[in-house]
Amino acid sequence: MPAPNAHANGQALYRAGDLDGARAQFEASVASDPAHWASRHDLGFVLRQLGEQRGADLQIRRSLALAPGFALGWTTSGLLAGDAGAFDAARRAIDRARLIAPAEPTSLIARADLATDLECAKLARQLAAAAGHPGLDDRLRARLLHALGRILDRLDDTDGAFDAVTAAHGMRRLERPYDRAEDSAFFASIVDACGTSWWDGPANTQGGAERPIFIVGMPRSGTTLLEQMLSRHPDIRAGGESLALQTVIFVELAERVGRPFPDCLAAASAKDWGWVAQRYLALTAGRRRGAAVFTDKLPANFLLAGPILKAFPEARVIHMVRDPLDTCLSGYLTDFAHGHNFATDLGDLGHHFRLYRSLMRHWRSLVDGRLVEVEYEALAAAPEATLRGILERCGLEWHADCLAYDTAPHAVNTAAWRRVRAPLDPGRIGRWRRYGHLLGRLVAELAGPVAGPDEPHRRCLVWQPGDRHAVIELAASAIDRSDTGP
Repeated sequence: MPAPNAHANGQALYRAGDLDGARAQFEASVASDPAHWASRHDLGFVLRQLGEQRGADLQIRRSLALAPGFALGWTTSGLLAGDAGAFDAARRAIDRARLIAPAEPTSLIARADLATDLECAKLARQLAAAAGHPGLDDRLRARLLHALGRILDRLDDTDGAFDAVTAAHGMRRLERPYDRAEDSAFFASIVDACGTSWWDGPANTQGGAERPIFIVGMPRSGTTLLEQMLSRHPDIRAGGESLALQTVIFVELAERVGRPFPDCLAAASAKDWGWVAQRYLALTAGRRRGAAVFTDKLPANFLLAGPILKAFPEARVIHMVRDPLDTCLSGYLTDFAHGHNFATDLGDLGHHFRLYRSLMRHWRSLVDGRLVEVEYEALAAAPEATLRGILERCGLEWHADCLAYDTAPHAVNTAAWRRVRAPLDPGRIGRWRRYGHLLGRLVAELAGPVAGPDEPHRRCLVWQPGDRHAVIELAASAIDRSDTGP
């Protein structure tokens, strides 16, 4: 296939959210024409999102060598430098992009995320002006509004930040709606397929030398921070976010046993679970690079906590738990590139969080001590004591380098990419209180059926959302009371 055709196919697949398909098309385009700089750039861009930083950096460098005047190439180069913690180099690359194409919004968004405190006010004005430009594509407008929200949050303009992000989400929901009934049915199907008899049934008993550590939880619960800390241990390699496990179980295991997910879990034999482990290890070999102990930090793997322990006798699943309101607010304020459709509406966020919490309660009722729960607040307040406990549960000795997480050399391209390059910030705990007067719908959903229409916290949060003092005082108790609910 000619390079331009493969490149166009790759772009279409990327817009549809098929990163692996897009990658294959961009690779085919580069193979057809090694000098096709646009394909090299887009391949590098996708590789970055897939967590393959070295390959991404190589392709972006080659693209810029072929087309040094391509502004977006310099922006992507800056993003890669930012992932590696080289913020000054990142700013220089993105500033070069803005010199080449001053009106290009992507570089403005990237530069805003790297803003120093003194630059925030100026960049907020630029983002607001760019977002109001007539004729702008809705996807770019939504990204600009999200970036504006992040800057206004840093400027302590909570109402302005919330309004900007809410406007962005309004555009996103038109393209990526969330179906509560579908999500509820999906979670229920996992619970139905994975009962006590399933847990007591066949499993892989042939443990190998590999001891994966799966870090799971809701998005924005502290999974990236924990991986950064563990990555500083000399016996642990950071694997980042990988879709390998979900590919193996959702797709390949289903094909192998001839049953769709989650029915394939009940149909799997001990041999099948051993195959899952070997197949996963083969797909992640490039990330592990021979390490026996490595992390896999895809938060959504909480869906598979039970199956993970069926397939890997030596694995540990570390479940990061953070205050529900802090978790959901952080998710709402985050501009997720793909998926997470539930995060565009506060009520939907609360609904999804309750499904997640219920599923994790189910896994805890089944599995053994290889499922380890870690509170984000404890990790932030007492990192050494918390890390010592985690390492002990993983069969590893304490190493003081784990506290120097902000100097970890591996790249980070999750939503926490900048936060984990800075010292721990106690101000992140209870951050929701700054936005408490705006979170009525979220709290009402999180509280669920525990709250009745005559109860004061629900009256306050739903019908009197402007009563800031009452929200601050009553919201946490509403969530605490619902913790034993579905």
